Amino acid sequence: MDSPVLFSLLFLSSLFLGPAQSAAHPACPVDYRCCPTGPPVRFPFQIRGLYRDRCGYPGFDLFCDSLNRTILKLGSSGAFAVSSIDYVAQNIWINDPDDCLPSRLLRFSLIGTRFEPVNPMYFNFLNCSANASIPPRQIVPVPCVGDGDGFTVVATPFQFVADILVADALCGKVAQVLLPGRLPFYEYAVGDLPGLGDDLLLTWDNPNCGICEEQGGICGFQDGEGFRIECSNVPDHGLSRSTKYGLIMGLGIPGLIGIIGFACHICNRIRAQGRRRNLDMGLSPFSFSSVAPQTVVVARGLDRSTIESFPKTLLGQSRRLPNPNDSTCTICLSEYRPREIVRSIPECNHYFHSNCIEEWLSKNATCPLCRISIEGASSVTPNTSN
Repeated sequence: MDSPVLFSLLFLSSLFLGPAQSAAHPACPVDYRCCPTGPPVRFPFQIRGLYRDRCGYPGFDLFCDSLNRTILKLGSSGAFAVSSIDYVAQNIWINDPDDCLPSRLLRFSLIGTRFEPVNPMYFNFLNCSANASIPPRQIVPVPCVGDGDGFTVVATPFQFVADILVADALCGKVAQVLLPGRLPFYEYAVGDLPGLGDDLLLTWDNPNCGICEEQGGICGFQDGEGFRIECSNVPDHGLSRSTKYGLIMGLGIPGLIGIIGFACHICNRIRAQGRRRNLDMGLSPFSFSSVAPQTVVVARGLDRSTIESFPKTLLGQSRRLPNPNDSTCTICLSEYRPREIVRSIPECNHYFHSNCIEEWLSKNATCPLCRISIEGASSVTPNTSN
């Protein structure tokens, strides 16, 4: 078997057998929780101070507060309570421990953290007077931000509306903040999208453990220094049905076609060598038989002038011969093609490629198809075929 086909088979086997099972990270916890109802904590997150540093990725430190809540600190934005973590999609939902998430958004920033908002959008926060006419479904009051001196803090994702209100001196811009496109209090107000409680949805790209989590493995650092990660303890059924089907269609079928093509190539080479050997020995392609050995008579070949006297025919596009069954040269086993020259034997009127029959008759004085003797042979000698 040639090396490309062998490589394809080995590669397919390695995919379906799965990666080598490496040891898990025994010094690190799996699905630790600050409380029974809290989110499970595993790599890339870690409870700070509970286990060794390399149980979590830098920037993913969590804490358990005095109320057993899971806390995430986001740089200058401060501490947030973690409601849920999706390790496959790499999403995290956070909330304000003091139950006033909108007030935290006025100075919210993810600069210097590992996280970014999902479907990011800039929101404008305005401090508007009581005389401001707030357009419906565009600007909504920010809950739990107290009114003072007849002013109300509102939010809008539409820049041009904010600019109009500021230009009319009815509102003053407080902040413009990049936030997830689905703010819970804004969705509740406009009524277009389902609410998500008071949670804020963030995501992360690095490290990428989503595929490992989907396969049921354990993601963590490789042994040694650095930040290279690995996926260990992947179950044998880690590949989903759709993934296996894709591998079969993408690699299995081309590999099988390659094997069949290689086998056909070898068979054709063997057949071609057999035909050349038969011609050299002066035997017809049909002279081999499974019956017991018998004595045959092989005549010596004809001279060149006798062979040249046999009729020649140039085939047209229809490749039509007097005998409709004569469509294949029985010496080389190839079909006749237009513009080829064929030659016939007068005694039996059988046709063959001109080159094929000329070489045959130079060594034999019989028709390779019906074995009839041809006039003009110099002598006939008995020969025993084994």
